[in-house]
Amino acid sequence: MIRDVEYWQFEPEGQYLDRKSASKSPSELLRHLVAFANAE
Repeated sequence: MIRDVEYWQFEPEGQYLDRKSASKSPSELLRHLVAFANAE
């Protein structure tokens, strides 16, 4: 099932869609990327 960007932009949150804040500091983002890279 392919959805376009407008669908996800305006679809209300529910059981299968949960929006997260996009305001992360670079150091916090880097910490998650490093942890993901180190995962086996």
